[in-house]
Amino acid sequence: MSWHTISDRTVTTRKQYLCVWCGEIVERGSTVRCVTGKFDGVMQTNYWHPECDRAFVLVLQDDPYYGSDGFGFGEHDRPPRNESGN
Repeated sequence: MSWHTISDRTVTTRKQYLCVWCGEIVERGSTVRCVTGKFDGVMQTNYWHPECDRAFVLVLQDDPYYGSDGFGFGEHDRPPRNESGN
């Protein structure tokens, strides 16, 4: 299994999406990480709440190979937001 990143950017959403990490709604007008790529040859675009993206980065610091064989959509809990709402 392999992942190839095509685009990794911060966007302001124009419609609702689901966060790939926690599976919860990403509200319209949210500023989020948006990653487009191919996993095993299949194109996909993933949206991440800022707190979910931070949680993913922390997991990768502990285990740099985490997710190299994929992870289930929404299989993690959404971490608490910080005081600024991010």
